[in-house]
Amino acid sequence: MRLNSFAAIVLFSCATVQTQAADLSNSKTVCDIMHARTKHLGETITFYGEYLTDHIERSLILPNGCDRGIGLGQLSPDADKVLSSADNPLKFERKIEATFTGTLVQDKPNGFTFLNDDGVRLDISHIADQKVTDQQPH
Repeated sequence: MRLNSFAAIVLFSCATVQTQAADLSNSKTVCDIMHARTKHLGETITFYGEYLTDHIERSLILPNGCDRGIGLGQLSPDADKVLSSADNPLKFERKIEATFTGTLVQDKPNGFTFLNDDGVRLDISHIADQKVTDQQPH
C-alpha cells in the first residue's frame, strides 16, 4: 500500500509539472506571459519571435503577435554561436526570426536600458528554425 501511495505521488508530481509548461503555440499565451513575466520566473518557455538589437546595449526578443518583448539575458554557447552567425552589426535592416527556448530570470532593473524595466530577462538555451532577412532601408 505504501509503495502505491508513493507511485501515485510521483505520478501526480509529474503530471503537475507538465501542466505548468506553457503551450506557446498560441501567441496570446506567450503575450500573457510577457505581460505578467514576474509571475513566471524560473519557467522555461519556447516561442517563435524576432531578435531586435541596437548593437550597443539593448537586445530583446519580441514574440510573434505580441506587443511586448523581453530583454536578452545570458546565451548558452550554442545559442550564442547561432545568433552571432546571423547578426551583422553593419546591417541594421536585418530581420532575425527564430524559435527561442529560454528561462525567465530576474536581473537588476535598468530603466536606462529599457523603459519601465522590471529586470526580467530571457536566458536563452536554444535557438532553432532561424530565418534571416535583409530588409530594404526605409
